[in-house]
Amino acid sequence: MSGIFLPGMGGNHTLHPTLTLVTELEDAGGSLFLIAESLVQKTLGLADIIRLLGIVYQHAQTKTMTTKMTAEQLPDFLLTQSPVPPASILADVLMAILRPLYAMEAVQESADTALGEA
Repeated sequence: MSGIFLPGMGGNHTLHPTLTLVTELEDAGGSLFLIAESLVQKTLGLADIIRLLGIVYQHAQTKTMTTKMTAEQLPDFLLTQSPVPPASILADVLMAILRPLYAMEAVQESADTALGEA
């Protein structure tokens, strides 16, 4: 999977999604397609977006970030300092994971079901 832009307190970082990240996001929010659908339909609340980004940032901080944020600092950063809105960051993360899987037809059935086409 390709890396994506992830704004941080110490500058911009590249997040490389892993299976561990996917598993943690699905454990917290269900199917990635359903999370994406809720995000697009604007039914995913800001608190849920921040909670899911907490997982993303925790994963990124263990890999690449030199300036680490605490769980208490992250919401403030995302809501007041980030140059990118939280929903856009989450959308980028989801697309970085789902796009290559969908292209490989690894998740075709799940995507069709989530989109109501099955």
